[in-house]
Amino acid sequence: ATPGTMGVGLYLVWPAFYTNVDDSYRLGRGGRLRVDLGGLYFNTIVAVAIFAVWAAVRWDALLLIIVAQVLQMLRQLAPFVRFDGYHILADLTGVPDLYSRIKPTLLGLLPTRWGRPESKVLKPWARVVVTLWVLVVVPLLLLTLVLMVVALPRIMGTAWQSLQRQFQLLALDWGDGDVLSIGVRVLSVLAICLPLLGMTYLLFHLVRRIVRSVWRATAHRPLR
Repeated sequence: ATPGTMGVGLYLVWPAFYTNVDDSYRLGRGGRLRVDLGGLYFNTIVAVAIFAVWAAVRWDALLLIIVAQVLQMLRQLAPFVRFDGYHILADLTGVPDLYSRIKPTLLGLLPTRWGRPESKVLKPWARVVVTLWVLVVVPLLLLTLVLMVVALPRIMGTAWQSLQRQFQLLALDWGDGDVLSIGVRVLSVLAICLPLLGMTYLLFHLVRRIVRSVWRATAHRPLR
């Protein structure tokens, strides 16, 4: 398969390097899984390289970078968001978009639908895996959404206080002409704003979708 465009951008709220690997869909399951593991392979190379540097200089702070790489790999294996683990599970089961299977899977659990053809599209083992995934993901996403809504006012208040503090320090650093400290303050402001903007956009997008769905479902039915 031929790699596509490479670059760097924001995934949700995290900076991320990316490569377009659409051409990997021409490969078999094993080939697609090797592509899915590319990110973990990159993290492994970084960890081994850092260990080699540590072996030469013996500066123990470098070991924290290795720990961070391992934690990053474990986070990437979580199959609940479209990280590496999600794509690994999708290619193992042969379901390109697992989220599109949430509604059919939940409906397929109803006894009245057990014998229907649409409930038997997947192979038995794949159906079991996808069903388990759905039963874990749906409550987890709902819980995450509730916690996000509950925590948002406190996060906004804390962010506002932190931003005020950072702007005060930025003004002092600007007066001193300390370019390095100015850069640190700007990065700090971005680090505070990005998660808040991400949560706000996510909630806004979700509410907008719900309102649109309800509006369409009740078209020409004013009372409903």
